[in-house]
Amino acid sequence: CLLVPLCLAGLLNLMLIAGRAWLGLPAVMALRSSLSAINRTGLAVAALCVAISVTVGVGVMVGSFRGTVIVWLQESLPGDIQLTAATGEISDVLEAEVASVAGILATHHSVLREIESSFGPVRLGVNDLPAAEKFYMQSVATDGFTQFDAGEGVFISEPVSYLQQLGLGDSISLLTGTGMAEFPILGIFHDYTSGIGLVHMPAPLYARYWPDDGVSRLTLETDAGADSGEVVEILEEL
Repeated sequence: CLLVPLCLAGLLNLMLIAGRAWLGLPAVMALRSSLSAINRTGLAVAALCVAISVTVGVGVMVGSFRGTVIVWLQESLPGDIQLTAATGEISDVLEAEVASVAGILATHHSVLREIESSFGPVRLGVNDLPAAEKFYMQSVATDGFTQFDAGEGVFISEPVSYLQQLGLGDSISLLTGTGMAEFPILGIFHDYTSGIGLVHMPAPLYARYWPDDGVSRLTLETDAGADSGEVVEILEEL
């Protein structure tokens, strides 16, 4: 801002020298008037520069927040409709009825619960969606997505990685339904939620270590032409 008056004076002098022959008398007088009152015009232009920079900065910040919220929603609520059991578990019969509803393209099992680890409680997220479609990754091992979908390891969130100094190739110890177990870390994903951190594992790996746990939530994908509102009304009647 302090250099704006100096730059403006140089620009006005350059315009007077270069354009005196073709600008015309009114334009030349206007340039000379602005130059002679550079203490006022310079201040006005500096204020305008500050206003423009603030507008651009706020726009970038708001855009970043909006993008962050979109990423968070896509990670936290994949699919088109979330169906959660009010109490207990979702039976196989109910799942079959849900899958047969017109407009439902596919159903996916998902879990979000709190478990214990070697360093305290963490949230555990589970679903059987392809990993490449769900996560916004900070870093991932070579073939990490393929290994994750095959049930060979887990992904951890940035806060877990930072606070516990864990990285690719390390292991995380979790208390499972069959006791403590070590899981290789295949990737680190961006996580914008607050709290105790998040660990994600694929559904086949979860079923292996928590064999007695049923399905408590379904993630539903709808047809492109389906009316989600109508589908929800039908589901509420089941």
